[in-house]
Amino acid sequence: MKITLHEESDIQVIRAEGKIAAGSGEQLLSEAVQAALDRGRLRIVIDFSRVTTMDSSGLGELVAGFTGVCKARGQLCLSGLNSRIYRLLRMTNLHSVMTVQDTEAEAVIRLREGEAAGPR
Repeated sequence: MKITLHEESDIQVIRAEGKIAAGSGEQLLSEAVQAALDRGRLRIVIDFSRVTTMDSSGLGELVAGFTGVCKARGQLCLSGLNSRIYRLLRMTNLHSVMTVQDTEAEAVIRLREGEAAGPR
């Protein structure tokens, strides 16, 4: 797994690539989210458009990152999910608590409008 970071004004974009699975550095995802929060970035997009696979370990890291964002009273939006990853979110009912957009650009707009998942 590979992570790259990009900023859109005050929105942190985390671009994940490859497999988010046990033994592939899956903890990098929650670490990147926490690092953004530590820098005061409370609006975060995680772009999955280059992610091929995510298993339960990767899902756990996503939940850990989401929990950190909620505790910090921030907002998180996911983008670019392939059908398998979206199905995983549906099976675990996480699609009902996490905001998902088709593209990174749409996710950034959603955060700018203040309509992403996070504490209310």
